[in-house]
Amino acid sequence: MNMVSMDLTIDIPNALYRWVKAKSVQGQPVREVVVNLLPGWIEAATYGLMAMAYFLARLVSTTWRSLSFSARL
Repeated sequence: MNMVSMDLTIDIPNALYRWVKAKSVQGQPVREVVVNLLPGWIEAATYGLMAMAYFLARLVSTTWRSLSFSARL
């Protein structure tokens, strides 16, 4: 797969940079660590949104049923 890359400049606190650098596997550059972590972060964020939507749908569904039942009494 041929990937096109883009340059990105971000400012992060020195302590965070040093922490990432210290935790990187076998001295990987911070850039490589970030590139490897971003897809997982995006997937987790997407899953989190889907889980929240499911929870809200169940909550609304349950609430609607209880309101509907009360209205018939």
